[in-house]
Amino acid sequence: MKTVCKLHVPGIRNQKMDALLVIVLVVLMAMGSTATMIQPPDSGQHICGTIEIIGNASLLEQYQLCTVIEGHLRIQLIDDYNPTWPLLGLPNLTQVTGYVLLYRLSYLRTFRHLLPRLAVIRGDNLFHGHSLVVFGNIFLREVGLTNMTNILKGSVRIEKNWSLCPGPEATWSRLTSPSYVNVIQVIPTLSSRTSYRERE
Repeated sequence: MKTVCKLHVPGIRNQKMDALLVIVLVVLMAMGSTATMIQPPDSGQHICGTIEIIGNASLLEQYQLCTVIEGHLRIQLIDDYNPTWPLLGLPNLTQVTGYVLLYRLSYLRTFRHLLPRLAVIRGDNLFHGHSLVVFGNIFLREVGLTNMTNILKGSVRIEKNWSLCPGPEATWSRLTSPSYVNVIQVIPTLSSRTSYRERE
């Protein structure tokens, strides 16, 4: 069944929060790519520490066996066209204990192949109150996190993805606790850009 984006009347935009989010993301791009492997012997799982992939998608190949990330996952600022993108990703990852941030992955149209099995984001540590941030992915047409079942703490923030229809509001409300307010930007057409906060 095809999802239709509906035009929602926007509330008052918090320009300071938007500016703060952009500043924090820009500062993070200078930090480089880091990760830690924590693999108990004979556990059957590949547990990784925090993973940060910045500027080079091919670094994902090092972490393809990870099933759980104890920490956060940040993939950002990959602006080069990479024809192998569909082959790159974290195919075994099912859980992240912190947050997931996907920022300016310019040529991706979906995260379906990037995180095909991701089911749970625990939100033990948050990115400015958010567990899942999808921001500034200009060619993204679908989020594609089809196995996602729970976001235990924190909210979802999906903004400035100019080609994306993020799906019905209820999709994101079902994943998060009612005590958190999701920020989902809906863009019915390029000439009519709006955003709304769920449950306002």
